[in-house]
Amino acid sequence: MKNFILIGNLGTGKTTLGKAIAEKLDIPIFSIDEYRIKYNPKGNFQQEFRSWFNLRNDIQKHDQVIFDSTGTSQWYDVILDKLKGENVIIKLFCTPDLMKKRISERDQKVPLPYKFELDYSISAIFQKLDKIEAHFNFDSGKLTINEMLNQLNI
Repeated sequence: MKNFILIGNLGTGKTTLGKAIAEKLDIPIFSIDEYRIKYNPKGNFQQEFRSWFNLRNDIQKHDQVIFDSTGTSQWYDVILDKLKGENVIIKLFCTPDLMKKRISERDQKVPLPYKFELDYSISAIFQKLDKIEAHFNFDSGKLTINEMLNQLNI
């Protein structure tokens, strides 16, 4: 069983790719952004734990998941501890202009209670997980979802 961990800035296509993987492999996708919208809609730093706590509880019910995250927090390790089996890490990026365009087109804005550091997230993941099967870097401004799925052999 493989978990897929998608990381990247807002607007890079994590959720779009995650949903495509979920559809092809019939496994659940969990996005911290959706939990932030539901449990911390005002982006309150003190309430951030609710988003991560509920996400962790839902993830631990499954043997295989897709985890989509914009960044790290003090709760990140709690999620990584719940991932069972081998992990495929997918980092998505694109130009700042494309990110801004995608974010402006969203129906719901994601509340962010702090500034995250993507490089720290990647470092934390590699330090925490002992079973990493593969690591991919995708420019979502240049590759289509199908091209990414092909590179992932899905």
